[in-house]
Amino acid sequence: MQHGATGAEDAYNRLIRATNWATKLPQLETYPGQGIKPRGYEPLPAGVPYSLPSVSNALAIETTSNGDTGYQSVRPSGMSAFNFVRTMVGSYGSGVFCENYSNAGAYIVAGSGGHGHPDTVDAYGFDFTTGAWFSLLNSNGAPRDDSGFNGTTATGSPWYEVVGYTEVPAPPHPYSHVVYVPPANGGGTKGSVMHAARAAVTTGASNTGVAHAFQLNTRTWSRRSTNGVSVDVEGRSIMDPVTSRVYVVVHTYHTKTALEYFDTSSVGAAQSVGSFTAPPDYGTDGCAPYPGLALDPVRRLLVRTLQRKLRAIDLNNINAGWQAITLTNATTLPDVPMGQTEPVWHPTREAFYWMPASGGSTLYKITPPATNPFSNAWVVTSQTIGGDTLHPHGGTGVNGDGVGAYKSLMYVPYVDRLAWIAGGHIDGTVYPVTLINPT
Repeated sequence: MQHGATGAEDAYNRLIRATNWATKLPQLETYPGQGIKPRGYEPLPAGVPYSLPSVSNALAIETTSNGDTGYQSVRPSGMSAFNFVRTMVGSYGSGVFCENYSNAGAYIVAGSGGHGHPDTVDAYGFDFTTGAWFSLLNSNGAPRDDSGFNGTTATGSPWYEVVGYTEVPAPPHPYSHVVYVPPANGGGTKGSVMHAARAAVTTGASNTGVAHAFQLNTRTWSRRSTNGVSVDVEGRSIMDPVTSRVYVVVHTYHTKTALEYFDTSSVGAAQSVGSFTAPPDYGTDGCAPYPGLALDPVRRLLVRTLQRKLRAIDLNNINAGWQAITLTNATTLPDVPMGQTEPVWHPTREAFYWMPASGGSTLYKITPPATNPFSNAWVVTSQTIGGDTLHPHGGTGVNGDGVGAYKSLMYVPYVDRLAWIAGGHIDGTVYPVTLINPT
């Protein structure tokens, strides 16, 4: 026995999350006991059918090969494998992790396509409880369009909805405007997948800032706003569960002097908050475009990940605007736009993790200071991840084959691991869902 040993907290969490914990607890209190296990052994967490990677390793939790495996196992009838790859990973966007969909949560793509890509108004996902892919056909009854909705089959501005199916949005290139709205924030029993804004909608590549959501329990699309926010290509949206706000930050955020948002607790008008000096544009800031966006839930910061540079806005002091952050070891990061993948907050490690869309064996960690985040330095470190391969997400560039990784890196609380859903490549290769256990 070793108190405070690595993995002890994981083991305790798996114990108390067991489905029979409530009934067994009185017995444990009556007949206390201790268990001994070999170091390095990772038992199955309660209620999931796969093992977990040990520290500094990755582990694929499904088996794939070329053909109808992985997400291709839920490809809709009549849709080609090539078109389904484009739907899942090849339409400039990703799905989003939905924590309350099941015990362990699920990664879900809902309403993907845009600008002549195959348009689907259904949802497809990977359930971390069952370790399997699933489909959720929309109960509105709206069809998909493998050629892409156009000016005849979709309505016009601002709603851009499927003709004959009011409130069903014509799919966009999702970019990073897809967010998960939990039940407590107005998302319904299992939560909702919300398109806070849509870019490159229909074959005409139109943009609109109105919001729609797909409720996971009822499988129903509906409008979630009465008007729209500003929107552009490669914009970012993020959910703040503390305030029930979805903040929408345009790609050209240096043109804005306030934060725009939707209140998810009701269907209402777009709103804005704050009044601040606009930050410098990318060139002046010494960065390339395509910045990412993350939420630091501890310090209550919106963090803009630029090219080897961070800026953040204090949600408790929005009027202070986008402030520069001191980043130690910034050159450790690859010299690429960080918006390839959104940084992910890991509450157990108390840090953000990031990796480029190209995958690989190197994972980057950005650790905030314990106090004074705008005056004390944030620290970048890198680590080598062993075990199974972390495959590239579709292409190796931010645009690659019509893809960026966006929200394909996620934290899964139930198993206390990161997950990487590379999905596959438009050449037909299918990659497995892979868990990562970083230091």
